[in-house]
Amino acid sequence: MSAVQRTLSGTLTRVEPQPVAMPVMVNDKPMHLPAIHAKGTLSDEDSSDEFEFYVLDDPANPIVLKKKGPGFASTVIRIEYPEPAGLRKRFEVPLEKHEPVDVYGIYFSFNRADIRPESEPVLKEIASIMVKNPTWHLRIDGHTDGIGNQAANQLLSERRAAAVKETLVKEYAIDASRLNTGGHGASSPKDRNDTPEGRARNRRVELRRE
Repeated sequence: MSAVQRTLSGTLTRVEPQPVAMPVMVNDKPMHLPAIHAKGTLSDEDSSDEFEFYVLDDPANPIVLKKKGPGFASTVIRIEYPEPAGLRKRFEVPLEKHEPVDVYGIYFSFNRADIRPESEPVLKEIASIMVKNPTWHLRIDGHTDGIGNQAANQLLSERRAAAVKETLVKEYAIDASRLNTGGHGASSPKDRNDTPEGRARNRRVELRRE
């Protein structure tokens, strides 16, 4: 059944005179992006409804970060864009210092440990670091958000970490002995679990040098 298309007209009014800060993950980094907040009534021949939008305050990239209307609501919680190869040191530099790294660019199917295809760039980056540093050993730990019960989240975090190791071994020829895995469920959150943005920060894979 296809969705009903509506042609709406009306006026949206800016709520605050200055941009408001919207929490968004940008290339694995938690940021607050400036957004224009506007709302108003839009109408067609049949009805009038209230709408609300938060639009990135960037004329070159006016991304709708959040929107709400009759029967729908959506929020952008993550933005990723290609970075120049020379700048992609986000994992290697802290690992070199034996600092833990939170990885957000590995995506899994909902409530499963299946790695989605869009995870390839990050997995390839991790593999290239391991090839470049042949003496390194990494621990891969999974973390979930707080949705679901503790036992299920613990198991899911362990399975997701194991799936990352399996992919690095099978698809990128990394020696399995150089990778150990574990999971923490929802026990080590980075943010709140009562917002989509907070849950997105809590769902992650953590890398540590051993």
